[in-house]
Amino acid sequence: AEPSPERVLKIGREEGLPGQRRVRLEEAAESAEWLVLRFRVVDGKDARVARVSWEAGEIARVETAPRGKDLWITVRIARALATKRTKVTVELEREGKYVFPLTSPTLVNSLGTLF
Repeated sequence: AEPSPERVLKIGREEGLPGQRRVRLEEAAESAEWLVLRFRVVDGKDARVARVSWEAGEIARVETAPRGKDLWITVRIARALATKRTKVTVELEREGKYVFPLTSPTLVNSLGTLF
């Protein structure tokens, strides 16, 4: 079993261009070793994740779960490797890429204390 997170931060940052499904970074949970990010593909229960990556490369452990009309995506990255320049990219098949900088203005108030 994974260790319980020390802190869960509600975020709610949404990305997506006109005509694309919306993807929202709902929350980040942190423990001493991991930063767990939970994304929601709004009205996307049938969406397929092509890949999730960050500056350290592709994230191998990606969990997906449909809930109602949405698809939830959970990834974890090593907290020790996350920096103020960390960006997580979620790529959906036939939809495109969604880039979430973890220190963008809408996140800095929530995540600023992580770095």
